[in-house]
Amino acid sequence: MLHGFDPPLQVIKRAPGRKGSGEWHRGTGVWNEVFSDSRRQLSSPESTHQGAILAISEFLLPEKCAIILLRNRYIVQYYHCHMKLRIGPPVTGEDFYPRPQLIQTLARALNGGHVAFLGPRRTGKTSCLKSIIANPPAGYVPLMLNLEKHNSITDWLKEMAAATRTALEKPAPKLQWLKEQSTDFLKRLETIDFHGVKIELAGSKEAIWRPAADEFLKLLKESDAPLLFLLDEFPAFLNLVAKKTSRDEIEAALNWFRSARQELSDSSTRFLVTGSIGLKSVVRRLGLAPTINDFDVREIPPLKETEALDLLQRLAADNNVPLDEPGCRHILKLLGANWPILLQLFVSAIQDEAFTKPPAQSALDQLYRERLVEDSRNKYCDNMFERLKDIFSE
Repeated sequence: MLHGFDPPLQVIKRAPGRKGSGEWHRGTGVWNEVFSDSRRQLSSPESTHQGAILAISEFLLPEKCAIILLRNRYIVQYYHCHMKLRIGPPVTGEDFYPRPQLIQTLARALNGGHVAFLGPRRTGKTSCLKSIIANPPAGYVPLMLNLEKHNSITDWLKEMAAATRTALEKPAPKLQWLKEQSTDFLKRLETIDFHGVKIELAGSKEAIWRPAADEFLKLLKESDAPLLFLLDEFPAFLNLVAKKTSRDEIEAALNWFRSARQELSDSSTRFLVTGSIGLKSVVRRLGLAPTINDFDVREIPPLKETEALDLLQRLAADNNVPLDEPGCRHILKLLGANWPILLQLFVSAIQDEAFTKPPAQSALDQLYRERLVEDSRNKYCDNMFERLKDIFSE
């Protein structure tokens, strides 16, 4: 029941599956939480026509759904989303297997401070960031930066300022803070000059980029800007800057960044950094470990067994790959770690073999040896080894 309405509304949902299939049954308690956002879209139940579609949202669920008010009942009609096999780029939208608990964990951590979201490459960190961009925490403007393409502190700061300007100039979202302060914020942002700043310290004890960086920090602090900076591949960026410039440059940047996080700890601005190589290892090698000890470190976990089974079955069904439940369970046993990329690679390998019926365990064993362990298509281990070798070359 959804209380707050007279009479109370019953929650009924359609069983997951393709549109037009499945059986109706009463929802469980979790749906009360899911529908809380939809309730806010109603001025009153009397003003809503029966049968009207109230909202179409993802709600961090595997399927999109339409929420319908019909005879004082919420009805959830699922609209099946086709999940494509995507081996290369980070998965987004309908191809992203939702991880609501993980996203909620990150949101809670960000509510309390700044976060380091770490884990091996190709384990879904960037996809999670893109999911946060699509469904940001309430009241926040998210900005995602890929730092792997930069090799200077100046370029990083420039992109933060440019991303901030771009995000605030968009017509949406219309947060209260944007309505009240965005115009003045953008005017002040325009006065901060990162252009022409050189990378070198030029014999000075203070990095030349520091005055502009301090002005940017002052602006964030005084405006209490509700900005969520998602800084992807932060450790790799630090390693590139160390090679391009010097340890002194890295030390100055990390000390400034730590000071910035501390000054913004009671404000609305938050930073989340990710890394597929060890952040602690990189800064420890440079002798700068204390500069990151304030981060709330969260590591991305593999999928739970139930999630991995569901993902395998959805990938198989949506891509016409014959795979039964015993086969799915055997795949999980072979892999040993339920990373989405490995599950996608295995289903893709089955698809390439053009099986007409679900492969036996012996066939899955052979595919595992020949296609996932020995085949060049699986670059997961090779890429990680090269990145680790690059970081620990000294």
